[in-house]
Amino acid sequence: RQSANAHPTPSSIHHCSQGDNMSPNTATPVPASDKSGIQTATWPGSAPVYAEKHFASIVCGNSHLHWAFHNGFDNDFKPALFWRTPHLKVSDLESDLTHALSRHLPQFAHDFVFGQGNNATAATANLIFQNRPLLSVYIVSCVTEQSEMLAKMWSGVPSRVVLLEGNDFFTKDEGRYESMGTDRLAVLR
Repeated sequence: RQSANAHPTPSSIHHCSQGDNMSPNTATPVPASDKSGIQTATWPGSAPVYAEKHFASIVCGNSHLHWAFHNGFDNDFKPALFWRTPHLKVSDLESDLTHALSRHLPQFAHDFVFGQGNNATAATANLIFQNRPLLSVYIVSCVTEQSEMLAKMWSGVPSRVVLLEGNDFFTKDEGRYESMGTDRLAVLR
């Protein structure tokens, strides 16, 4: 179990503007090797923060994105909501990133990110997250383009995007082989 001190406090939350290249955990520029804004999971640091009321997970399948909005630590991380959307298209991200994100979220998740009855803007998300930890977004994907587009879309709101890889589910000693898809490994875990 994580203590809230292991992660950013509300006063150190990175406030996002559309498309900035800041690391959500440290409010410092993302290293040149990772301009996508995606963090590779490192445990236990990538685990949801104790104070997170919800977090999101997205599995990139062959033709669709499978989303889940989970409850936090107090509710045993149980999924609260599932939905499915087609893969993102480049044109989805050509306008305001917060509007693109909003179009992909059901009302419950939208209200959590932007506030009930609020328009989807970076300003409203920043206001909502002033007293919350960053929203963790976990991506399970073998489709690099989709992972990068998801990270870009989530960069419009205070969040940290974590890419889960094969070793996060099974090691080679446990029988994982290199060509085994991360999405399949996640289902097996």
